[in-house]
Amino acid sequence: MKVVFHFSFSLGLLFVAFTSPAGNLISNGDFEAGNAGFSSDATFVPEPDSIEEGEYSVRSDASSVNASWSGVDHTSGTGLFLMCNGFGGGNETVAWRDAVNVLEGSTYFFGAWVNNLVDPLAGNRPNPRIELRADGLPVTSKDISETPDVWIRLSGKFVAASNLVVLEIVSTAPSLDGNDFGLDDIVLIDAMLVFADGFESGDTTSWSNSQ
Repeated sequence: MKVVFHFSFSLGLLFVAFTSPAGNLISNGDFEAGNAGFSSDATFVPEPDSIEEGEYSVRSDASSVNASWSGVDHTSGTGLFLMCNGFGGGNETVAWRDAVNVLEGSTYFFGAWVNNLVDPLAGNRPNPRIELRADGLPVTSKDISETPDVWIRLSGKFVAASNLVVLEIVSTAPSLDGNDFGLDDIVLIDAMLVFADGFESGDTTSWSNSQ
C-alpha cells in the first residue's frame, strides 16, 4: 500500500486539484517492508510466536496472535501493521522510533493510525494512551478506546529545532492490562506541502491511503 495525499487550492478564478504520492518522509510507515526502517524499545518477535509484555511484531491479523485481540491492516485489511503488547508497572512503551532529516525552523505534520487491539467481546479493559513525540516533546496524545473497534488517526504539528528530528510513538498507559495496540500508516510531511487544512482538522480526504 502507499500513502496518497490529495491537495487542492485556488488562485483567483483558477482551481487546481491533484493527487501526489510524494511528501511522506517516513520510509516504512505502512510496515509493508516488515520490521525495517525504525527502532523500538520493545522486543521484536517473529511469527508465529506469541507477543508477551514488552514485545511487538509486524503481522497482518491480531487475532492470530491472541484470541482476545482483533484488528487487521488499516488500509487494505490484508497488509502488515505493527502490533505491540506494552509494558506494565507504570513504564512507558516506545513502540516506534525513527530519526528523520528535516529543515531546521520548518513546520511539519506528524501522524499515525492507531488501533486498540483488545476485542470488545473480551470484556472492558483499560485503554492504552498513545502519544506522538518529536525530540521528546509531545505533539498529540489520545486514549484509544476498544469500542468502536476501529482505527483512530492521531496527528499534530511541530517546528523542527534542528536538521534531525527523533520521532516516537509511545504508550503512556500505566497498566499492563489492556495496553495492546496497533500502529499503521505513519507520516511526516512538510507543512508547506499540505495546501488543505484537512490533515489537522481530521478531514481524511487530504490524508487517504490506497494500494
